[in-house]
Amino acid sequence: MTWSEAAQIDWQSLLLFGGGLSMGALLFSTGVAQALGASLAPLAAHPRLFFACLVLLMLLLTEIASNTASVTLLVPIVVASCEAAALPTPVFVAAMALTASLGYMLPVGTPPNALAYGTGLVSGRQMLREGALVDLLGYLLVVASFFAFHLG
Repeated sequence: MTWSEAAQIDWQSLLLFGGGLSMGALLFSTGVAQALGASLAPLAAHPRLFFACLVLLMLLLTEIASNTASVTLLVPIVVASCEAAALPTPVFVAAMALTASLGYMLPVGTPPNALAYGTGLVSGRQMLREGALVDLLGYLLVVASFFAFHLG
């Protein structure tokens, strides 16, 4: 690889992605994920409300961090919470994975967002307005479908 080729790499996105993976690994290795998960377990007394809140938290997190970083950060906590409260872990993890793909309001949410914004053809205001609508519809769809098929 030449220096001119290396200079064309989107280093900010690469560091953001790698930082998220490192954060997730750190949560596992230090036991923080298990401690946070156990502390959230009492909230799981109402599984539907707990589920809706976790999905909303993931959606909000993906607006300010990459979807990969968000999943890497939140899923270990969700797994520990589900195990402590005897909730269906695969259902919650699947919902977290689906919801992580919904961060459409800001460029940092997903790589396609960053690409679209980087072209200069999509303004920040336009991305915020239309992304909020897509996020809301996606949130409602994920919650309603999981309530109907998996938590009903």
